[in-house]
Parts: sequence; C-alpha cells; structure tokens
Amino acid sequence: MPYKLFLVVFFMGCSVVLFQPTSQSFAASALKQSSESSHSQGAHDIAEMLSSENGVKLVKVETIGRCAVENFTPRQAQRLALRQARALAVEKAAGINVTSSSLVTNGTLAGDFIKSFSSGYIIGETVRWLPITQYQQDTLRPPIIEYSVQLSAVVNVPAKKTRFSGLKAHLNQNTFRAYKEEMKISVSTHMDSRIAIFNIMADDTVTMLYPHNVQTECILRAHEKRMFPSKDKGALLVAPIQGNKRDTEAILVAALPENSSIHWMNMFFPDEQLTLTEFFTRYSTAMKSGDDIVLPYEVFE
Repeated sequence: MPYKLFLVVFFMGCSVVLFQPTSQSFAASALKQSSESSHSQGAHDIAEMLSSENGVKLVKVETIGRCAVENFTPRQAQRLALRQARALAVEKAAGINVTSSSLVTNGTLAGDFIKSFSSGYIIGETVRWLPITQYQQDTLRPPIIEYSVQLSAVVNVPAKKTRFSGLKAHLNQNTFRAYKEEMKISVSTHMDSRIAIFNIMADDTVTMLYPHNVQTECILRAHEKRMFPSKDKGALLVAPIQGNKRDTEAILVAALPENSSIHWMNMFFPDEQLTLTEFFTRYSTAMKSGDDIVLPYEVFE
C-alpha cells in the first residue's frame, strides 16, 4: 500500500542499523499465557498487571470496539472499531478517560482515539472479530451494519513525568485537501533536543518522516523554532487511502535529549512502514527519557 503522506525531496543513500528490542517477544508470550483465561471469563473490559519496574508498567487489557457503517465505507468502519478498541485499551491501562466507549457512528472521535496513543504504547495484541450485528437508532430509521472487535493487548505505560524539554508542536492547519494543501509542522523545545517526526496513517501503520536519508539528524537548539519541512527541503502533501473520501491521521513529534545514547536512525528506517505494535515496541524503549506530542488531522478529497 502506498504511503498517504508524501515527502517530496531528493534522497541520497544512507546506511541504517535496525534496532529490535526484546520486549516484543515478552508481549507475545504474555498474550499467549493470559488469553485463554480472559476469554473463558467472557469479559471485555479486563486489566491485568504483568510487571512494574522504575515506574514503567506492562498491563494486559481486553476491550471491545464497535463502529456502525454509517458515513463510512465498511473498511473504514472496521478500522475505526479497531482504533477505538486500541484507544480504550491504552486508557484502561493508563487509568485515564479521554474517549467514549459507546458505538462509533461518526468520525469526530477518530482524532481522540489517536491522541490516546501518547498515554501508553501497545506492544502486543491479539485481534478477534465478533459476528456482525445491526445498529438501529430508532424505529423510524432502518438498521445498519455494526462491526465489533475484541482486542487483547499488552500496553507499555510509561512513568508519569513532566516534559523535560518543554516540547511544543503545531500543524499549520487541522484539515488538508488531498495533494493540494501543504502540511507544515512547527516544533520548538526549551533545551537542545534530538527530534523525530512520525506519521500515524489511517490504516494504523506508522512511518518516520524525519530524520531521513538527506537529513540524518534533526537537532533542535534550545528555544529554536523550526518548521518541517523547511522551504528548501520540499513539501509534505497528504491524501486519504484509495477509495476513501476522508480520513483521520496524525503526526507524532518526539524529542530526546541531545546527549541521549539513542539515535532515531538506529531504530527506524526512513519510509519503513510499520504496524502500530511493531512501531511502539521499538518506540517505547526510546521514550523512557523522551517527550512526545500527537497532532491529529483530517485529509479529504
């Protein structure tokens, strides 16, 4: 599937070492060990502490997401149901309440679902689709198809801390016309920081936009405000997934101290497309000492 956010620049070759932490195998093992007991209980809102060390918790959560095929294509409804289930899993694990657990019938909550990802990182998951049901708002309207999905997830909940860097990030606007309106990302910090920018796409895959093969390090000096991309580095153009008229996606801006031993280009390949669990398994190791901000946006034809 082609990327839905396009970075129009000239790329040169660069050698990258891919870092793969071992926590993914632990997450898979934890899911396998606890899935049978959870399913036998028939529950759909379960939280089980797996470990807690240095303020970082690993929590096994089971939730259900639901979306009606109204104002959506069937594929969009399926993705929104799964996105809701993931958001509820993060919120349950982190002990927060941002999104609604009710049936999704419009796209207004899609951005809130994505925002919840900054409160916890899903590093392992098992998805089980439930039988299709019907949703009927009242007897004056015909019933419509409803998708439901049961999610068993292992969530890495980082230790609560104040933002070390004073990271701030903004988009130039919240909605974009496909292929026509350029996206600009404004980033600033209060201390020297190593910046990375990721795109969480409508199909819940993630790719790194910065750094990339041309700009292998993004060092932001204290109190410096920088725009990505800069005027001489091309343009960012967005588009919905093929067949969709409108999608909700997000930009994730992350900052590490400049003196950190972690380098973004050692963890991610530029333009590498990862599932959410693949991405957050790697990402969670870096964010033990970092800051991040999630910036949802809509793109339409």
